[in-house]
Amino acid sequence: MWGTLLGRVRGAALRASNLGMPSVRSAVAKGSPKRLCTTAADAAASEGSFSRLLREGQVDSGMWQGAGILVGVILGVQLSSQEQRDSAVSSLLGVYRSCGLSDVITDRNLVEDFVRKNIAAAANVLMASPVFYFVFAKIHQESFLVSSIRAVTGTLRIVPFMGFFYGFMAFVAPFFH
Repeated sequence: MWGTLLGRVRGAALRASNLGMPSVRSAVAKGSPKRLCTTAADAAASEGSFSRLLREGQVDSGMWQGAGILVGVILGVQLSSQEQRDSAVSSLLGVYRSCGLSDVITDRNLVEDFVRKNIAAAANVLMASPVFYFVFAKIHQESFLVSSIRAVTGTLRIVPFMGFFYGFMAFVAPFFH
């Protein structure tokens, strides 16, 4: 069966060359502008450079969601009053205590050793992340501009995960202390 199919394909290629039509092999070898199919690089070259830059820089919905969360948290912290922040910490401590965390760990230790340290760890990751994403893109031979954009978009894309991970660790870790 495969031999018959291969023979038919070869025969069609031979007939095409006899009719003066270029074969696939000769069209690709000569670099002819008429191709049977376009590649992703061809499609990228045909679209605008700005939209190509956005696509290669990975500007997508995940980046915008991370940016929204990050801006919301920063604004929430900066625009809240001291009384609101104190109330939030008291509520958090109440949640710890209502979930069965005994008084063996003081309120100050809970806030200092678990909540603040996880916030600091998340901030450190957020500050180091652009360098990682930039270098990773450069290793994969992206341009300086695309690598710079990916440094920002990659960092913003990890914000939701970091919030969940470090928030989870801040809440769960005291129970295993």
